[in-house]
Amino acid sequence: MDGGQIGLIIAAVGFAWAVFVGVPLVAVGRRLGWTQGGETDGSEEENLVRPATAEPGGLEPFTSQLAIVGVLLLVTWGIVRGVSGVLPEKMAPMAYGFHFIVGLGLAMLTRTVLKKMGRQQAVLHDGLLGRIGGLAVDGVTCSALAAVQIGVLAANWVPIAVITGAGGLLSALGLVWLARRAWRDAPFEHAMVVFGALTGTLPTGLALLRMVDPNLRGPAASSAVVGSAAAAPLIAPLVIAVIPLPVGSWPSYSGTLIAMGLCAVYVVGLLVAWRFAGPLRFLGPLHSLWPDPEPE
Repeated sequence: MDGGQIGLIIAAVGFAWAVFVGVPLVAVGRRLGWTQGGETDGSEEENLVRPATAEPGGLEPFTSQLAIVGVLLLVTWGIVRGVSGVLPEKMAPMAYGFHFIVGLGLAMLTRTVLKKMGRQQAVLHDGLLGRIGGLAVDGVTCSALAAVQIGVLAANWVPIAVITGAGGLLSALGLVWLARRAWRDAPFEHAMVVFGALTGTLPTGLALLRMVDPNLRGPAASSAVVGSAAAAPLIAPLVIAVIPLPVGSWPSYSGTLIAMGLCAVYVVGLLVAWRFAGPLRFLGPLHSLWPDPEPE
């Protein structure tokens, strides 16, 4: 009966993990010298800090950036709505779950086109866009917290605390353990942006990353943005074929067990591909959270 509300509560608790655990974790990483930061590019740095002033007869800069974001959101909604219209009825709502990937792709395409035309800095202001993104994350977070029903939380706080506590702790420790073993460049930065994305959203991860890479010019930021879009084909089988199994078999648990088995096989397959086609390697000692890097 309250499954949707419990899911919303768990999502809200995830934002708390990102803030109250992620921020101190970044501080610890900086103190221990795990951070690398990001290299800045002169022209891009100028685009971040250049004054946001309107040209004579032009729109106020903040308004123009809002208009660009609004147009891309409208196009995203149109694409998702069109895709959902051709999908089977049971699968149509899932299309809206991928709207962020569509929006991200459109944003990257827009920036690329403007850059080719030599109009990127004239049209886009990264500083203002960053503020809009931060405001959007704050608004979504506040909305999620405001939608929590206290009665549902009070009735289910024990399992919610166990699930979110175990998930948050394993995510934090697991990503720190994985950082040196999975990413050769800026390993701690990659771990933090993934931790923020797992507990909150991708913008939450980028907000954590800004603590060590204020201008998002390091490899972690580009990897997170490009990777989130590139991951869509990989997660599509899970969303289309695996996730519906537990729901379709309810009240029997057969679908849940099958889904868990398929997920285990899927994870093993990803790890094998990551190991042999990517930078993943298992540095020793395995009990060390931050092992020494491989010799050059």
